[in-house]
Amino acid sequence: MKKAILVVSFGTTYRDGMESSIESIENKIRVTFPDYEVRRAFTSRIIIRRLAVRDGLQIDNEREALQRLQDEGYQEVYIQPLHVVVGEEYDKVKKIVVHAAYNKSFQKISIGRPLLYYTGQRTASRYDRCFSATRGGCTFGNGYRGNSGASQGFVAR
Repeated sequence: MKKAILVVSFGTTYRDGMESSIESIENKIRVTFPDYEVRRAFTSRIIIRRLAVRDGLQIDNEREALQRLQDEGYQEVYIQPLHVVVGEEYDKVKKIVVHAAYNKSFQKISIGRPLLYYTGQRTASRYDRCFSATRGGCTFGNGYRGNSGASQGFVAR
């Protein structure tokens, strides 16, 4: 059975950001799941277009990537979003996955949750662990360090 993991993110036009975040995660997934083909998709059509024009880099959107996997005969597909929270981009991917499952496009298809997915739990949540691990304000990609104003800061690196 052909198996794949589709790593889906909003995307980035910054090559160093793509290497240090998206590609780094994809490589860890490849090492952890050696029996799976790991593919990439971006949800931002603007970023996909800019990368194609500027760099000649062709990246599928979420719909194209799933169609390509189906055309290539993959039967088991897991979609791992790199979105931080549930929002429009995650919902767009989830809707396509639900449609593929309903149409039985794959024998098995499943989507993971964003990093900070609240399920109403009363125990320490991902929120608590993330904020505890990232105290100290925000550090943005351009080097600017700001304070979020929250009781516990968030550091984006």
